[in-house]
Amino acid sequence: MNSGFSKKNSLGIFAVLASSLLWIFLIAVPLIFLFNRMANDSARLWDPEILATVRLTLNQALLSTFISLLIGLPLGLWAASGRWVSASRIILSLPYSVPTVVAGSAWIAWLGYSGFLGGFWEFWKLRLSYTWGAVILAHVFYNAPWIAVVVANSRMFLPPSLLDAAETLGATRTQKFKFIVWPRIRWALAGALAQVFSLCVMSFALILLLGGGPPVQTLETALFARIRYGTLDVSGAAACAFWELLLTLLPWFLILWAQRRDPGFTRIFSRQFAISRPQPGKAGVGYGVAILGVSALFMLPYLATLPAVTGFFQAGKDFSELRSPLFVSVQLAFWSGIGAVAVALLSVIGAEWLKKWRPGTVPVFLGLMGAPSGISILVLGLGVWLAYSKWLDPFSGSFVAMVLLQIAIFYPMALRMFFPLLGSTPQDLVDAATTLGASPWQAFWAVQWPRWKGPLLGALAIVIGASFGEVAAVSLFYSEQLLPLPVLLSQWTSQYRFEDAQALTALLLLLSVGMTGLVAASGNLGAFFRKWMLD
Repeated sequence: MNSGFSKKNSLGIFAVLASSLLWIFLIAVPLIFLFNRMANDSARLWDPEILATVRLTLNQALLSTFISLLIGLPLGLWAASGRWVSASRIILSLPYSVPTVVAGSAWIAWLGYSGFLGGFWEFWKLRLSYTWGAVILAHVFYNAPWIAVVVANSRMFLPPSLLDAAETLGATRTQKFKFIVWPRIRWALAGALAQVFSLCVMSFALILLLGGGPPVQTLETALFARIRYGTLDVSGAAACAFWELLLTLLPWFLILWAQRRDPGFTRIFSRQFAISRPQPGKAGVGYGVAILGVSALFMLPYLATLPAVTGFFQAGKDFSELRSPLFVSVQLAFWSGIGAVAVALLSVIGAEWLKKWRPGTVPVFLGLMGAPSGISILVLGLGVWLAYSKWLDPFSGSFVAMVLLQIAIFYPMALRMFFPLLGSTPQDLVDAATTLGASPWQAFWAVQWPRWKGPLLGALAIVIGASFGEVAAVSLFYSEQLLPLPVLLSQWTSQYRFEDAQALTALLLLLSVGMTGLVAASGNLGAFFRKWMLD
């Protein structure tokens, strides 16, 4: 027993130290170097051009979030009240899995004069491409379904008996929403809005492709332009990074403040990651079909690009341009997936150990490990370049830097998938297996592995799929010899090779979804993976 206890203790200490060192190396040190550079030239913070970009970034993020709220809140309540709740939430979850570079290229195909609706725009003398309207439209289509999913998930945890009792007592629909539904969904909705606002501020591929970056420019594209376009302006890029960090982290600090004021916040918000069976609504079949139809509309802009792949193959295009970028993207996806899952695992194991020996430190530990969710990958990439410039040169390309940045942005996603497993170890079964003579490895394989297999392979599948379309993480450290598919797509778009870009968009969409499905199917995720996606 003492030997087993010592091994568990050693594993916990190792997990805390390893994950903490990785966090310091990937997050803390780059941000320290970034703030140091900014402090040396703080006057650039008040540069009128940068301040104007701050205002534009803030305005588009607020407007995009507000419109997404207006659509997502009623859609989520509607989706949770009809039949086929599971199917509607699956469909609403799909747009959030579409890579942003794919979404941007798909919208170009819809909004340009040479696109699917080119005749319509030309007839009415409308021009949406390279405007703020195009950016906000793409953000709303991308984020409104996510808000709807979060609202629907929260609404599903509401016991039907409460609503039935209120209805029996004569409560109106407005009163039921105000006194029963709203207290259950408000903090989950607040978290979703904070996430959507931060994502709109950090949006890179959509701004670059749909806004032109310039004429439409945000802090994210302004930072990139000061590093990759024209004269190198590191001080200006650091100033953009400071303002962007302020905008993206402030909503999360407000949520943490609200959490401390409302003891029910943690209980309600954590249920977003719980595993449970959704309660179907009472509405009829026609109502459910309508919900499914409306939900599917959010995927239409992206699915319409799929026929372009067939045209690309039929035209007999030269595939030599795709071979090297495809190989680079596959390698990136593989190592990013392995690394992100490994860091998330270390974080969970470390949190389990801290929960037993230093329980008060668990919220701080998990909060710090989840911090990259609120940090732009370009901001972090600039910090990595400043901190490790002796070994990393963005102009000569660095595969290691690309992998590390993708690990940094994707491991919090995997960590969220492991949340339901925290504190739920069936210790009595483990002790029983050990008493019957099983080794620690045999006990883990028999008791723990069935619980961990689903989220582990599910996280790996999602990270690999998302990696294929991630463009911001590779934009600072690519080279002509180290060119991933998303960067090739943006280059083709800037060269007005729209047909080839549409085909590559569809190919990236298929690769992202296909790799996710392949890894998921190989692990027989079944019910767990479906429940995680739904609940």
